Amino acid sequence: VLIPVCFVLVTVACNGQKTNASPDLATVTPTETIVSASTAEPEQIVAFVKQYFPKATISSCIKDGNEYEVILSDGTQLEFDRSCVWKEIDCSHATVYTAVPAGLVPAKISSHVTSKFAGKNIVKLTRDGRKWDVELSSGLEIEFDSNFNVREVDVD
Repeated sequence: VLIPVCFVLVTVACNGQKTNASPDLATVTPTETIVSASTAEPEQIVAFVKQYFPKATISSCIKDGNEYEVILSDGTQLEFDRSCVWKEIDCSHATVYTAVPAGLVPAKISSHVTSKFAGKNIVKLTRDGRKWDVELSSGLEIEFDSNFNVREVDVD
């Protein structure tokens, strides 16, 4: 789970530039590492951002245990596993990318959302190998199994 508070607390971005946040390293837990140029930023994450979010830059990148938590300049939040494969894309608070880029949404999920919820954008997409969780711009949440069958629909 991405923690929005991290955006305020992180002082060094993945590209080694300082952010506008004031330093408060006491709030970084022992399992978290602020990733910077000096700690070998993950090239796969940088390439992913350039490919799918070309109008945004990486504002912060924290390695928390075996995961990377990334916040982009427009507020998009990304989570990657230890191999730098994305696990979660959250555009619900973003200013530029207000929907998950279509190239990241599996065709069956996209088709289902388009046919059943016309005009609604996918603002959050999470995958874990067993299931996919989708949040729409209306607040509706849909859970799909690994074969993209709908398992649950939840209205917030």
